Amino acid sequence: MKLHLSLGLLTLLSPLCRAADEAPYSLAILPDIQYYYNNYEPGNYQKLLAQISWIYNHAESDNIAATLQLGDITQNDNNDHQWTGARGAFDALNGKVPYVLAVGNHDGDDNGRVSYFTKPEYFGEGSPYYTQPTVGGSMTPGDLANSYHFIDTGDRTWMVVTLEWAPRDAVMTWLDQVLTEHPAYRTIIITHAYFFRDNARYDSQLLAHEYPDNSQGSPKDYPIIAADPEGANDGQDMWRKVIKQHPQVALVYSGHVGSNGVGRRMSIGPERQVVRERLTDFQGWTGSGNGWMQTVNLSADGNLAAVETFSPYLDEEIFDPDLNYQFPFFESVLPASRREALEEAAPAYHFDLYGHSALRPVPNDGTLDDGLFLVSRIEAGLSHEIRDGQVIKGQVATPSAEWALSTWLRFDASMLGSDAAVEALQLGPLQVFAAPSSDGSRLELRANGETLATDRAELLANRWYYLSVSQDADQIHFYVDGELTGEADAQVAFEPISILKLGSVQFSGQIHDASLYQRALSMRELQRVRLAAFTEVQAGQITLGALNPGDAMGVPGISQNMDDTGRLNVRRTERSYLRYGGGGVYENVSWMDDPLQYSDGVLLATVRGGQDATKLASVGIDRAYYDAFSGFHHGLRSGLSFEVQYTGSRAFVGLNTSISYAYFPFASGFVAGHVGKDGVLIEENGLATDAAAPLGTGGVVRLSSPAVDANAGLIFANIGNTDPAIVSVGYHTSGEADFFPQTTYMDYMSQSELQPFSFVYLPADTPGLTGGIYDGSAAQSLRSYESATITREGTGTYLIELEDVADAATLLLNSIVPDSDGTYTEAADNHLVYEPLGEGRYRVYCYDMPGNTLEDGSFAWALVLDEDAFQPAAEPLPEADQKLIAYVPGADYVAAPWHYSNYWGWIYAGYWPWVNVQGRGWVWFEPTQAPGTSWAYHQESAAWYYICPEYWPWMYTEATGWTYYLPPQ
Repeated sequence: MKLHLSLGLLTLLSPLCRAADEAPYSLAILPDIQYYYNNYEPGNYQKLLAQISWIYNHAESDNIAATLQLGDITQNDNNDHQWTGARGAFDALNGKVPYVLAVGNHDGDDNGRVSYFTKPEYFGEGSPYYTQPTVGGSMTPGDLANSYHFIDTGDRTWMVVTLEWAPRDAVMTWLDQVLTEHPAYRTIIITHAYFFRDNARYDSQLLAHEYPDNSQGSPKDYPIIAADPEGANDGQDMWRKVIKQHPQVALVYSGHVGSNGVGRRMSIGPERQVVRERLTDFQGWTGSGNGWMQTVNLSADGNLAAVETFSPYLDEEIFDPDLNYQFPFFESVLPASRREALEEAAPAYHFDLYGHSALRPVPNDGTLDDGLFLVSRIEAGLSHEIRDGQVIKGQVATPSAEWALSTWLRFDASMLGSDAAVEALQLGPLQVFAAPSSDGSRLELRANGETLATDRAELLANRWYYLSVSQDADQIHFYVDGELTGEADAQVAFEPISILKLGSVQFSGQIHDASLYQRALSMRELQRVRLAAFTEVQAGQITLGALNPGDAMGVPGISQNMDDTGRLNVRRTERSYLRYGGGGVYENVSWMDDPLQYSDGVLLATVRGGQDATKLASVGIDRAYYDAFSGFHHGLRSGLSFEVQYTGSRAFVGLNTSISYAYFPFASGFVAGHVGKDGVLIEENGLATDAAAPLGTGGVVRLSSPAVDANAGLIFANIGNTDPAIVSVGYHTSGEADFFPQTTYMDYMSQSELQPFSFVYLPADTPGLTGGIYDGSAAQSLRSYESATITREGTGTYLIELEDVADAATLLLNSIVPDSDGTYTEAADNHLVYEPLGEGRYRVYCYDMPGNTLEDGSFAWALVLDEDAFQPAAEPLPEADQKLIAYVPGADYVAAPWHYSNYWGWIYAGYWPWVNVQGRGWVWFEPTQAPGTSWAYHQESAAWYYICPEYWPWMYTEATGWTYYLPPQ
């Protein structure tokens, strides 16, 4: 039964039968409401009234802090009847719930900017909307189309900024100013057209190439907007010019996309800030949207959001994973690497199967009869490839109440689709399985033989998963890729010593690492550890077309899928959902990984091969993306993928070509960028947007920036399409860099057209940089970072030999012009491949094009390891902060447990010898006076060093944690 209450034009309906949300505050999201007017379709106005009624009636019970409407308030170009209906509906919220409106293309004259929105009788100056106390300011007096609002949620005040349809350039300048003046407010931006249904921003520069016959509603494709002398900006413009520059922006919401208008993405800005981007538009669903809307329910501290999608008109709620989910907000930027994230989270045990030094060793004191399970390097014969019945296990001291467990793991195709469940991980009575399901296999959490939770999505082969289980005082929570996928009102009890087992007799795949915490971890804490994989440089090898288990990308955070032609689509380990089907059918939803988009970073690759000129190939890093799993062009406009071509012709190679890759996220801090086919930057990090420009001859592009000194670093580039081509780099004496794209089947003299490409600059002070510049004709190194011996073995053949350097995942190579004046020379039109020989030895082959004959040439080279974070040099600390105040450990700590250090901040030692160091978690110390111990403090490196005979060959340092050393000779 529905209760009808009269309030002016509005009929208030009884609340939808939904349980009151536990979150102390919520935001109501109203997408495009343009069809909800009776002159468009009889009875539709009741759908809008049902939405507004629900908000009104739940204002107190759900503590609704604000209503955000995403544009297209009306449908028919300044229609008074529709504007009156909109004003009448929203008037019900005056003094009850603050509301913020976005102006859409249907709210103006012929998709333009002249709108009745600004009339006082609707939402202009003097209207109840204009005079809300939450209004903070606007760009133009009397017009709130571009304005900011302050929304109170108790302990936090949010800033909501609303932007006009296809914002003009002046609006971008104004937005930048508002965000600069209000850095302390976590910010939500709403604008009508920002995000597309393929989970990518609107990007007009790429739309023309990828959708030549269909604009997909891009703002710049509307004639009146394209002709605006004040300019227009789409989603990618907004991101590039302003949003990514301001870490306080946490959420961007938009509508506009009528067909299957649902999308979401997590983007990471250059300062490692997380921005959630959302598309919500139900107008294409049955019944012109049928009153579907959303709420974003906020936790008490504002750091966790839960999205719900429901229709007050239909009295229904939808539980699909792309419309009903949780996500965290972060108070600070992400850690710079997985290692830093783990140190922040401070697990009690961390087991790294890839060779990083472990965080904390556990001595064999008799309780662990399997000996040390925690190792810094896997014993001989063990590998991170867990297959053929291999099991890695050990005993750990486990808590009895609150705890958490997390791991990165990957499944071979042979494991999936089986009729039997395959165990992947076990901790005491807790087990994780790849369990059979109607669509293949799904991750399943069991305890004592009882199923506690099952993942909502089917498992994919050769894809990394971040799996987490956390138990608090009330429930056990199951997370996959950071998403809560199930929970149970249960408590798993452990023995004081439990078996932790990685793999099983049936398991085949990879397990990268595992962490056990002696406390429950929130979704936000788990996400920070997971997302750190997206902030560091990653490297590895892949054989296109083979995809044998050992050839899969062996780096958490990066996965791949291959279509049947051999194109390798590169993806982040981030869940992405795609709705499909015509006629407003909203039940069809599939999931896949989010493609690496060009706005995330730069992907470079080098062909690995021997001396066989008939099989030479070049690697193109294309920005198109096709998902063979679903058969849909997902993230088509901006996905990154490898494609390989023969160098001597246009023939496609694709299969069975081995390449090495290195991915440089913009969040890693390196100066990098993408240049479009017109020779200017389309995305960049650390550069001005006008830093690159064509020279006007030969397709040459010059990079000029204070951030790049070609005389003090190395530059690497890859072609940005699927043509067989390379990009040579000219090192100008001024410090500028010239880029010479060349198709490999043409002579250098025939080059004249600009081509897209991507590049990365590695400054000389990059920690761990091993590389240099070599002149093959003169057989001498022109520049070297770290010691290396390079020998010219013959024409176009060179041997690089390194000492005390682990074999690299990737050897980056680039043909160069050492003293460039902007002129391309024959000596630089060379294609480079390499052959890894092991033990720090690499043979490089330099081939002339298009004949593919060995020729001496100059080249830049650099190793990128897959074992440690590869980061730009950090800014040095001020001199006053470079030394730690060295307290003498022992009784003084116990008597006065709190101490302050200029370097580390507050230190708590009340549980000596455990010391809690601010920002680093718990660290194990021993008193200096204890027999047989050796503590030393090194002032210059501001670190404690600890060597103890009973732990040797383990040594602990503040800087690196526990590290395993072989006994001295």
